[in-house]
Amino acid sequence: MLNAFTAEAARPRPCASRRWAGMVVAAATAVTATALALPTPASARPAYAVTASIPVGSNLGPLAIDQGLHRAFVAGGNVGEKLFMIDTTTNTVIGAPSVVGRDAKEVAIDQGLHLAYITHPDYDGSGRSVSVTDTTSNTVIGSVSVGAAPYGVAIDQGLHRAYVTNSGMGFEGEAATTLRYR
Repeated sequence: MLNAFTAEAARPRPCASRRWAGMVVAAATAVTATALALPTPASARPAYAVTASIPVGSNLGPLAIDQGLHRAFVAGGNVGEKLFMIDTTTNTVIGAPSVVGRDAKEVAIDQGLHLAYITHPDYDGSGRSVSVTDTTSNTVIGSVSVGAAPYGVAIDQGLHRAYVTNSGMGFEGEAATTLRYR
């Protein structure tokens, strides 16, 4: 639903650092996603190991994890139009990918609302939007037109707001766009 989201102008805020220690992180490669086991900070000597290779699709790009659902979301496809859902407990692809729109560049997850925000800069001028996917079902629930070329996206987990940066096409990046789910 398009009316479920609002766009607000805001100044960009710095991103908080992420803590990855002790988590399983999936990294996208050309044809598969690879799960890596990362050591905890208490480890005296880091030891990394590939724990699984997961056949996903082609031309894979951005990746994000919904920690509460134990799912990874990977954008890919011929023109980056699909979002693949991976169960991180079994390292298997769940169902068919959802079609999120052309030229997916970044993915960020709202952990509390279980929503994925995917930017689509679409430099030829036909898109320039952010699509929103329900991560419980991998279903696109909305799309919002924003800025000149939406690229980066980050989530304020406490306020449930997505901050989207714009780049290129003559825009100097002086402001970010804020999306809020109602």
